[in-house]
Amino acid sequence: RQLFPGLTITALAVAGAILLRRSCPTGRDRLAIVSAICWVMAACLATIAIAARVTGPWHLDWGWLTISGTAPYKTLSLSAAFAVAAITVSPAMRAAFRERSTLAFYLIAAATLFVCSLGPRPALLGEQVLYEPPYAWLMRLPFFGDAIRVPARFGMLAILALSVAASLAFHHLTSVTRQRVALLMIVCTGIIAEGWMSGLPLPMPPQGVIRVPAEDRSAALMELPLGDVWRDTAALYRVTRHGMRGVNGYNGYEPPSYQVLRRALADRDHTVLDALADFGPLLIAADNRVDRDQPWASFLLTHPDIRHVSEEGNRTLFRLPSKEWRPRVRCASNPLAISAASDAKGQVETAMLTDQDATTRWITPHPQRAGDELILDLGPVQRVCGLIISMGSAAAFYPGTLSVATSIDNMAWETGFDRKTGGYAFRAALRDPARPGLFVPLFGKATRFIRLQIGRSQPEYPWAVADIVVDGQP
Repeated sequence: RQLFPGLTITALAVAGAILLRRSCPTGRDRLAIVSAICWVMAACLATIAIAARVTGPWHLDWGWLTISGTAPYKTLSLSAAFAVAAITVSPAMRAAFRERSTLAFYLIAAATLFVCSLGPRPALLGEQVLYEPPYAWLMRLPFFGDAIRVPARFGMLAILALSVAASLAFHHLTSVTRQRVALLMIVCTGIIAEGWMSGLPLPMPPQGVIRVPAEDRSAALMELPLGDVWRDTAALYRVTRHGMRGVNGYNGYEPPSYQVLRRALADRDHTVLDALADFGPLLIAADNRVDRDQPWASFLLTHPDIRHVSEEGNRTLFRLPSKEWRPRVRCASNPLAISAASDAKGQVETAMLTDQDATTRWITPHPQRAGDELILDLGPVQRVCGLIISMGSAAAFYPGTLSVATSIDNMAWETGFDRKTGGYAFRAALRDPARPGLFVPLFGKATRFIRLQIGRSQPEYPWAVADIVVDGQP
């Protein structure tokens, strides 16, 4: 943090507030008296709150009247409310409102945004100081609590409003004094000093430029491991050095496809590499210092098309040539009704699997285990072209290794699909991030029962199914 951050512009804004106060008409009316009373109440309550914090909780019982000081932040909140009321009805504020004062507007905006930047539980030295501040009210609005996740972002707007207020104050101050040059020099010196002196050392830029042979520069580059904030940020920085397209990325919002990519790589699923190579040649830089139990180099070299390029320092560079990814496309739409569904616990509500609502889903109560299954009953025997299995909004909950079998009598089963699905889930999330769906071909098999089963355990992610569409043979 900088030493005295924003001290110069804050001092200018305060000077503007004082100038605004002195420029208002003098005289007293009823509201001015109310304002004075509110200031007295605010001062008394603040004193009581500070005393309770220093001496500890207290309790007074006078018959029908009971007063206690067990939560100083609540008393301090009352003090703040009286202070706001005093400012609101003060002659200066009323005069500013009548004159539509731009300076007053930005001062109020800066103060309001600053309070919002403190979040739902403002604290000072680890102690809560306000009860139910404005940000807590905002969190009760629809979607606000999920969409506005960082209260401190209000601070950027507060600094913007404070800067505008400071510039307006500077304009007013230079219009009433002859020492304009001197004031300008003081302000410039203060701003430069604040930016020059810093109490927090900046991190060093990521080291280790990846050297890529000239014949491989047409490829995209992916650094492993992928998905860690610091490593992905460093990979983005190195993109500016080597100038190639990068697979790694970082943002406040992580798209579903990136969640799937991270999980598929953690599961050591080769199919996601093939899905990436469909866009062009892929260079992979593996960090040999991590995942020593399952080295990335060992995993990559088990892919038949990957070749070793070079090794430098702690990184090994591999190349996967471009290859056409041709997952089977969905057959002609001819949806069949699902009459019943069941899992290990018993019957499953079919409406949940067929309502085409991404927010309702069937999900395992535990991470994926080999043998977890979902069985569909079509009623009469019908020829099935394939299935569309939608993961809904949780794309990373796709079935890592999926086996799909069909049966006419629920006794004898014939497996029609059995493979890892990371690449399929990745491309599905790219194609439709809101409703990613896996297509499983069944080639017109005559069946009544369809069993979806997990073939391999996964220790972190459950298995979720938002919707299933069973396509009949056209």
